[in-house]
Amino acid sequence: MLADFGGRVVQAGQYNYDFQFQLPNAPPSYVFTQEYDLEHSSHYFCEITYTADARLDMQGRDIKQRKFLNVASTALATPQAVHCENQKSFLIGSGELKMYVDVPNNVCRPGEEIKVHVKVVNGSSRDVAHLKIKLMQHAVVKCKGVRREGEQELHKTSYEGVKAHTTVERDLLFTIPDITFPSVSRPLITGTYHLNVECDIALAGDLNVHPKITIVTAPDYHAPVDVYEKRGSHSA
Repeated sequence: MLADFGGRVVQAGQYNYDFQFQLPNAPPSYVFTQEYDLEHSSHYFCEITYTADARLDMQGRDIKQRKFLNVASTALATPQAVHCENQKSFLIGSGELKMYVDVPNNVCRPGEEIKVHVKVVNGSSRDVAHLKIKLMQHAVVKCKGVRREGEQELHKTSYEGVKAHTTVERDLLFTIPDITFPSVSRPLITGTYHLNVECDIALAGDLNVHPKITIVTAPDYHAPVDVYEKRGSHSA
């Protein structure tokens, strides 16, 4: 309780009441939605949210206000460079297709534009229609003896392709969506992210690499953020 008016009529005006609260050692804010799980033939949804609820207790009907808080992990992630490579040959068409991917910094923040260096050596007779980068979220949820695991695509960007018998090197810019929750590793839930960098080839299997990244939240511990209102969530 921040104030007690004792049932009296309060004079008109603005009243401010500061407060502070020590958060427990709890998981950070996190959301994962599995639209349809083929293995279990079901939909499931995991959400860890924190709110500050204020209420003015008065005769008749109380006045209430709720604000969502973004709770970040206290674990610090050390930025590292990530290198991945892969290659493939074709049943139809000669030669090999090789791709080398470097991510200079694997620690990212929501809304950040990151650089992905891609080198494609297309020694085949097949054109790469597009280069694509997808942000993938993978989650493992454990609750009351039940384990659920799923993966979903959060964002995708397409880029110019690569002609047959051509070698190209490009710095591709990819934006992490504003509404992306931080990576988390706790007994209740494990949430990880990776990029799916893809050579899109018509009428053939695509060539992919999967550099892992870590999403962290901007260290602003004093102001609530509105990512929950943006995504339409109002449960706690």
